Amino acid sequence: MHARTNWLILAGIWLAAFLSGCAGTQPAGEARPPDFTLDALVSNPHADGMRTPRRLRPARYVVGADGELRVALGSGVNERTIPRRARTLNPGQLDDLWALVLDAGLADPGSPRAIAWRQTWRAPPGEPAGVISVTNAGRRVHSAAPLGASSGLGAPRVEALLDRLGELAWVPE
Repeated sequence: MHARTNWLILAGIWLAAFLSGCAGTQPAGEARPPDFTLDALVSNPHADGMRTPRRLRPARYVVGADGELRVALGSGVNERTIPRRARTLNPGQLDDLWALVLDAGLADPGSPRAIAWRQTWRAPPGEPAGVISVTNAGRRVHSAAPLGASSGLGAPRVEALLDRLGELAWVPE
């Protein structure tokens, strides 16, 4: 009976270690900070409703440290738009967003797309663009990126984040 108990304990430890490794997609050593927040504003003067890819549609996504996701959609969305609550994200979803933020370099104040302040950056005329603010360990980093086919600067990673936010907010493709 004693050997069986030891075997069960070892099996439980192994199972716990295995399951904790499957919790999210964040890189090793880059755990999501408890104060992680995200505010993403997408502008696109040429958006054509549902024909425009979800990641390029005008929107404002706000994710609070408590996991609350807020969203506002449509051509009139801007910095002053207060988005409505869409849902509360679970820790795994927040970890996935954090991993996408890291992959896009949006938490790095030294990134080539980092800007001093959100309101000072202007999108190239007539082009889709994203302005994103991330809170990370007490520091707020503002970034901007032209979006779409001619965007460069690793914008596909930014677009992947924007598409994931739209998916989490139940925005149709």
